[in-house]
Amino acid sequence: MSVGGVARGGLFLFIGSVIANTMGYLYWFLVSFLSGATVVGIANSVVSLSVLVSSIGILGIPTGVQRFLGREFGRKNVKSLNTYFWSSFAFTLAVCLLSALIIWVIALLGIPFIGFSESMLLLAGVIAFLSFSSIMSALFTSIVRTEYLAASSIASAVAKLGLGVLLVYLGFGWFGAVMGVVIASLSLAALMLFFASRELSRLGGIKISLSRKALRDSMHAGIVSWLPSVVGMLGSQLGILTVFGLQGGSEAGMFYIAYAIFSVVNMLPGSFTVILFPILSGSAAEGKRVAWRAMKFCMALACPPAAFLALYSGLPLSLMGAEYLQATSTLSLLALSMIPVTFVSVVSSLTYASGSYGKTLAMGLAVNIPQVFLYFIFVPIYGGFGAALSFLTGALIGLGVAAGVSKVSDFQMSSKISVAFIAPFGAALLSILIPLNWLFGGIIILLTSMLCYGRFGVVERDDLAEVARSFASEKTVAKAGERLGWLLRIIYGR
Repeated sequence: MSVGGVARGGLFLFIGSVIANTMGYLYWFLVSFLSGATVVGIANSVVSLSVLVSSIGILGIPTGVQRFLGREFGRKNVKSLNTYFWSSFAFTLAVCLLSALIIWVIALLGIPFIGFSESMLLLAGVIAFLSFSSIMSALFTSIVRTEYLAASSIASAVAKLGLGVLLVYLGFGWFGAVMGVVIASLSLAALMLFFASRELSRLGGIKISLSRKALRDSMHAGIVSWLPSVVGMLGSQLGILTVFGLQGGSEAGMFYIAYAIFSVVNMLPGSFTVILFPILSGSAAEGKRVAWRAMKFCMALACPPAAFLALYSGLPLSLMGAEYLQATSTLSLLALSMIPVTFVSVVSSLTYASGSYGKTLAMGLAVNIPQVFLYFIFVPIYGGFGAALSFLTGALIGLGVAAGVSKVSDFQMSSKISVAFIAPFGAALLSILIPLNWLFGGIIILLTSMLCYGRFGVVERDDLAEVARSFASEKTVAKAGERLGWLLRIIYGR
């Protein structure tokens, strides 16, 4: 129950996510290089369909069960932990199988579906079924063994990169690209099953037990995240699907790449906000104190990369090819949304862990309903830029609601949050006025942020020490502090 615990679990999530997503970025880069943006758009439309269908049926169970897995793990009640896990696992597996069957029936009956062929639908059904692995992710996150999640994600990304690119190179086009995702999903599910079995055995043995009460509890907690998640899923996934259906695979491919880059960068603060929820659920006594320290830490991680990506969005897009530079404005808007998304995530974790489901639901709906509503207005006119504009607008509305909820919940915050934002974006503004290239601009944003965060207490020395102690011994931390004392004196002024 500490910032160090959040940091340790979050770091493994971040490492696994960054490596896996970077390899995913490389995967789509190679697919685009070999076959063009149209193949990227078609393949991701197939994946989006499978994610959309399976996510609707799961009812938020993988998120809701984390509250009880984290609680029972904190109480060292292995029997109850097994009951909650296996009850949720059985339900998730059944729902994913049903989702796959629905898609397969549509394919085999030849029912027209916004431009999808029979083979596209059949593969979408396979991916939908394999998405049951999300319940194992909930287990690893709740017991803070996120290294298993990281290892599984990286291994599946390697499998996708190796076999999927080979199939595209051999001329299988979108089919080869989608098969890469199928192979990755299968590898991920198999590895997670292995690690979950081993970890449950280590904790006290695998005791398969199903309970209606455990499932009801998980559903009750999960429905809070499920409803806004489904609305948000409709916004994000239908964005790709509608762009694909109305404007073709090329436009869908450009929007997806911009969103994928945003997702990779957002993994830095996002990994820590994910691990915060089960840790707060394990002990509510110090929840607000830990949440406030985590808020400052996460905002310090979110604001500098958001400022850099908003200013130099053309840099990562240019690596994909000249045609993707059309999505520069789209990526800039998505980058700006990192800040309100991070704020809302921390406040939601606190209210969710404390059982304030109504407040959590209100924040989720405040973010996602405007996104979906505006999406149907802006995307037909502006394409991917319209989707990004809708995403940012919803995040800002959610930020306002989250600020109100934090005040009502007596979750006190200081002006240090504004410093987290002003420092990097002030440096970014300076980089625009001079102007500076991306290397010098990035250095100025980083150095300005470090100095301001240290001098104004956004990230305190105690926070750094606690995070360091979660990875190394007290002796090692002390030696590192002696060697880096000069740097700490520059940052903190003492």
